[in-house]
Order: sequence, then structure tokens, then C-alpha cells
Amino acid sequence: MIRIAALTLSIATLTGCIFIDADDEPSGDSPAENVAPVVLSAEAGCYFDAVNNDDILELYATVDDANGLSDVQQVWADIYDEPTGELVQSLELFGTDDPAVWFSDWLVSTTLFDCTYPLWVVDFVAYDNDGVAGALAVYPNTYR
Repeated sequence: MIRIAALTLSIATLTGCIFIDADDEPSGDSPAENVAPVVLSAEAGCYFDAVNNDDILELYATVDDANGLSDVQQVWADIYDEPTGELVQSLELFGTDDPAVWFSDWLVSTTLFDCTYPLWVVDFVAYDNDGVAGALAVYPNTYR
């Protein structure tokens, strides 16, 4: 009987049996976690356009995402009145040939933005495929 137990033990150790806990995945096999996109830089500002006889609000953002730039689906500029904290308007930015660069410009007369008001804050918010967001707040360059 002792020989059978010893033989079984030696066969088990010599065959290289490995026991894996199903709840403990190796780090190399685990799915990648979704990471929020990052707005690296952003600019908002006004300039006068003589052709349209109107001010133009120009919005520009550079984004990155650890899950790849194709994970970034939308970028918005949320315009706030700084003293009250009130969200005044959200304007969409559009992708360019460079997947990291998002841009849009708007005739000011079609928005609630006023290029003479000095107390705006613009939050540039990038959203990924899962709706996770990253943001950067900037003060726009207005006629102050």
C-alpha cells in the first residue's frame, strides 16, 4: 500500500501537474481596462470675420487615449458662466485628418457666446466608446 501511494505521488510530480485557480487570471491574459481619454490641450477664442460680418468662435482640442485614438468618439466644448457656474451651451467639435485633433468654429450670432464677456470658462470634454470622459477647462480668448 505504501508503494502505491509513493508511486502515485511520484507520477503526479513527474508529469508536471499544475493547478490553476480560475478566479485568479494571469495579468497577461486579463482584458485591458478602459481608460478615460485625456484632453492634452485646448483653445477657445474669438476673431472677427469680415466676409460674414460676424465674430467667429474657434474651438480646438488635442486628445489622447491609452486605449487608442480610435476609442475617442466625441469631443464637446461646454461653455459656462464662471460667476454663476451655469452651463450656457455645449458645442460639438469634429475630428480632423489627425485623430488626435478636434476642431470647430461657429458664427457667434448662432450661439449664446458673447466675445465681449470676459468671464466664460470652456470645458473641453472627450468621450470614449464606453461613455467615459476626460476634460480640460480653459479661459477663452475674448475681446476683454
